[in-house]
Amino acid sequence: MQNIGERLEEARKRRGISVREAAEATKLRSDFINHFENNQFNFNLPEVYKRGFLKIYARFLNLDTESIVTDYNAIQIKSEKSPMENQKSFGLMSLSQKESAASKTNEDESPDQGNETPAFPNKNLYIKVGLVIAGILVIILTTILLIKALSKKNNDTQFGSNSSRVSTPNATEQLPTVPTAKSEIFLIAKENVRVVVRRKADQQNIFNATIQKGQRIPIPKQNSQILQISFSDGANLIIQKDGKQILPETGGPGWIELK
Repeated sequence: MQNIGERLEEARKRRGISVREAAEATKLRSDFINHFENNQFNFNLPEVYKRGFLKIYARFLNLDTESIVTDYNAIQIKSEKSPMENQKSFGLMSLSQKESAASKTNEDESPDQGNETPAFPNKNLYIKVGLVIAGILVIILTTILLIKALSKKNNDTQFGSNSSRVSTPNATEQLPTVPTAKSEIFLIAKENVRVVVRRKADQQNIFNATIQKGQRIPIPKQNSQILQISFSDGANLIIQKDGKQILPETGGPGWIELK
């Protein structure tokens, strides 16, 4: 059975396009596409972006995105279980070695005259076994919570009813100071969302932070420069330009350009 990378590469070659052409069409970086087609998913990028970019590329190649994402989730779960299994094997090996050493010590001791005195259980051994079991349970619980959090984030695609009804909560994160120059573009968060704004010409970042729910961030005027706005979840972001609202076409990670 073909893995994810083989399916992606075969679909691209079947369309007769190069990696560079695919990158230009999807607006994804060529190295990300090469990682995907080589079935390598451990490169330095947040999981939410990896999953979102993988869906974009699979959709571009007319593949079943749900099947691709399901296989990717299976790979992630397997990789998360490996450290836990190694720790469990290490704990059992240590326990076996300690039991063998204790047994050898008892055999080497000469019995006293008369009745032998029964050996008491090794309390330290039981304590160590308990700590190993507790560590395994903590790893399992952490893995389950992480999977649930990722699943909830992917399924949360609801928009708010109107940007004017968004209330401003108490901010818990210190955002970078935005210049108070005359602005034509505003970023409004319906829920917490990570946003990066950069000039297309020189790839200079203008804004890079997480916007809290209800906040309205002005973007300084850039003298007709084309802006690239990347976001972690389009369902949680409203872009206001010249008094008009612009909503991303789909939820999840993505980007748009504005002039």
